Amino acid sequence: PKPGGASAAGFGRLVTRDGAVFDRPLASGEALINAWTAEELGVGPGDAIDVDYFTVGAAENLTPARGRFTVVDVVAMTDLGADGDLVQPYPGIADVDNMADWDPPFPVDLGTIRNADEVYWDDYGAAPKLIVGLEDGRARWTSRWGDTTTLRFAPADPAIAPSASGPDTFDAALGVLRESLRQRAPLDAEALVFEPVRATGLDAAQGPTDFASLFLGMSQFLIAAAALLAALLFRLAVEQRASEIGLRLAVGHPRRRVAGRLLAEGGLLAALGGLVGLAGAIGYASLLMTGLRTRWVDAVGTTDLTLQLVPATLVAGYVASVLVILATVAWTARRAARQPAVGLLRGRLDADDARGGRPGRMARICALVGLVGAPLLAIALIAGGRGHDAGAFFPVGLLLMIGLLGLVALQLGRGSGGLPRGAGGGAIVRLALSNGGRHRGRSLVSVILIAAACFSIVTVAAFRHDFRGDALGRDSGAGGFQLVADAEIPLHENINDPDGRFELGLDDDPFAGGTAMALRVRPGDDASCLNLYQPREPRLLGVPDDLIARGGFGFQAIDEASAGGDAPEAIADNPWRLLERDLGVDPATGAPIVPVIGDANSTQWILRLPLGDDLTLRNARGETVQLRLVATLATSVFQRELLLAEDQLLRHFPATEGFGAFLFDVPADAAGDVGAALERDLAPYGFDVVETRARLAAFHAVQNTYLATFRTLGGLGLLLGTLGLGIVLLRNVLERRGELAAMRAFGFRRPSLVALVTWENLVLLALGIGIGAMSALAAVAGHVARAVDQVPWTAIASTLAIVFAVGAAISFACAYGALRTPLLPALKAER
Repeated sequence: PKPGGASAAGFGRLVTRDGAVFDRPLASGEALINAWTAEELGVGPGDAIDVDYFTVGAAENLTPARGRFTVVDVVAMTDLGADGDLVQPYPGIADVDNMADWDPPFPVDLGTIRNADEVYWDDYGAAPKLIVGLEDGRARWTSRWGDTTTLRFAPADPAIAPSASGPDTFDAALGVLRESLRQRAPLDAEALVFEPVRATGLDAAQGPTDFASLFLGMSQFLIAAAALLAALLFRLAVEQRASEIGLRLAVGHPRRRVAGRLLAEGGLLAALGGLVGLAGAIGYASLLMTGLRTRWVDAVGTTDLTLQLVPATLVAGYVASVLVILATVAWTARRAARQPAVGLLRGRLDADDARGGRPGRMARICALVGLVGAPLLAIALIAGGRGHDAGAFFPVGLLLMIGLLGLVALQLGRGSGGLPRGAGGGAIVRLALSNGGRHRGRSLVSVILIAAACFSIVTVAAFRHDFRGDALGRDSGAGGFQLVADAEIPLHENINDPDGRFELGLDDDPFAGGTAMALRVRPGDDASCLNLYQPREPRLLGVPDDLIARGGFGFQAIDEASAGGDAPEAIADNPWRLLERDLGVDPATGAPIVPVIGDANSTQWILRLPLGDDLTLRNARGETVQLRLVATLATSVFQRELLLAEDQLLRHFPATEGFGAFLFDVPADAAGDVGAALERDLAPYGFDVVETRARLAAFHAVQNTYLATFRTLGGLGLLLGTLGLGIVLLRNVLERRGELAAMRAFGFRRPSLVALVTWENLVLLALGIGIGAMSALAAVAGHVARAVDQVPWTAIASTLAIVFAVGAAISFACAYGALRTPLLPALKAER
């Protein structure tokens, strides 16, 4: 009590055994004991006593401690000296009559209770036997929850004390106190939070990332391939009607009218084809949904998925598709109508064979911009510190593909350069290479179709990963740990300490000679791609000092601003040290800034939290905390959460109790047995142990599923490419029937002619595959540089080999079928 005032008011007084009022503050090391305790111990003022007590350790364990105090006086068993309300009431203790009936929420050895203790409890309850100064109490028993458990208020005016006035006066004073507290500490605003539940749920149901944009981006190659194929088919149709177009121009039809008629015919076909494509799109989406409910169910975790058709989306897709095809048809019709009428009357459309002029300039520009711009952009990205950014090099791949295609266009425009000399199969191959430039436009379109499809396929395949056969070392996504575990009920015992394991009922060496790393968990939303909803408050993991000092795991990026400018020296070797940084407070809000680390995929696609940005959370005390992303992990087991230092977690989120996540570094050959034993012995805690390989594979099931769907888009593009290649081959054979018949008459055998035509297509096929693969590897250079050992090179090579084999088979089948028709009528038709 404060000297004067409170004690004199009769609210509660510390009266000494001699009848005096003790009203001075206690100094450090001083203590008061009550008369009952003084008589039992035989001590008085001036004596020193040793007191054994427990403190709460860092791992929430009770640590024995001893303190020595000097008795300054003995308190009588009246007023505050016998007030049991000075001690915070514990459920299961304060509400029972006998100490033997205690049911405390913590372990107590009831066998140490004496009869004298029962008598004291019956007479005085929880009245304290020892009273120390406030600073002594704070120094010994402060925890992350705070340093004060009870506040007592006494009226300064004795006239309004309960013993000196009526209840109306006291109740009025109590009302004034309550209102004053409410004004000084607006607890309602902090403790009572209103949430728009329906709006929040609908917002979260939108999902963390709009993957429609990703599908649209990956479909650009398919759209371009379809447009080129439509242009190729329409041009072939125009070539078939060249004499009709020439006749219309010759009799006086305006060129604009002729082009408009061709455009109207193409528009009608585009409109009808768009309807067929719309039905195909619905069927394709239905197949994807069926796959997500069956084969790919691990990626979404539920079979309760249905296809939702939005009329506005269907209309927009239909209109966009028709407009794209109309644009290609209009371009082809305009070029056809600009041809000389004389040439058209002869059945010739010469624009495709132009050697110079505008097409040549455009090819040179594309080759120059692509082949020079791609390396310059790559150098700029590397110099800017984005050499390991998975998506930064995508423009480099596009530029390289444009440059290589421009180079192919220039090469095709040079002509044959004369007939090759020699005999045998080699001469046939050289003749096939020479014939590739006879129809530059058709050949270039075929190469573009194959290159675009291979670009899409290789790009997608490079990001696919299977962790089952990996050696997960310290710098991998597993950090050198073989097992990862979660406990539904947090463990308060130290799992690495023999005593802690004994209390948990574990063996002396449950880790087969390995070690365990325990992490505190603040429950929250799953931030991994396994969560179909938008996380609002992600799960937080407290990283202990041992794990920070140990290091490990592969990092993708570091925020150098948060590193304080010394990332190359102090942080690069162990980026976990970033969690130890003091980032101060936000000058605008005054909220503390806490450094956190997250998985790159989760922060980018699920949380949408860029490196160096803040995520604002509110703790149980109503305080705002800003979590700043200072580094990202590459392909880690920590995709569900954000990681911060353990002391920061306890400081700002003190309600986090026990340890809910564990990492085990055990011998690889014993991982299965260790996991099974831990799950068995810790089953009451809901202990779930998973191999890190399996955890990584589960996280990447979603990524691999999306990649599989993207791969189907590449497959459709490849189908269009091979279809275009077959059309070009058949068209070329039909146009050259007279030439082939003449070669047959001069002694060329039919198999040689089949080989000649097939090799012409194989050259285009090889160019398309090579350009697409090289450009794709350039586009994923950041990912390859960061995880070259994780790229499925064998699968990529096998896919390209299969593409070439299928294209070769189709080319051979088309050539063989076309050359089976009699060539003699074609030879007779030659003039």
